Amino acid sequence: MRLVYAAKHIFVAIKLIISTMKILGIFALIIALIGAIVGIYCQMEIVPTAEGFGNVFELGEFEKIIYHEYHNQKFVLGSIALFSGILAVLMGIFPAIKKVKIAWMAVMLGLVAFFLGAMQSTHMFS
Repeated sequence: MRLVYAAKHIFVAIKLIISTMKILGIFALIIALIGAIVGIYCQMEIVPTAEGFGNVFELGEFEKIIYHEYHNQKFVLGSIALFSGILAVLMGIFPAIKKVKIAWMAVMLGLVAFFLGAMQSTHMFS
């Protein structure tokens, strides 16, 4: 009788771990999606505007202020993408090991967000 009782508890614990891993994978996917969206927005909107000013030394005082604001915004949005990508990969790798398919998507999208953030907020690719 105790063996059946223990087996039921083990089965419930395994189901709880699997459902917890799936929830963790979903959270990782949401964080990765936010990071990728922020990174893509920054790459499509902020980076071309920030790079379009040309030579900084030829700008007037007002243009220099705008130039620095765009570069600060590029750094902040890139940092958000970078750190949300790292967090999504770390949160998604454990459920992915447990064969949760949605966690693999979170890991892949987290890597995309990480590389977008690394391009925008660091001098890794400059």
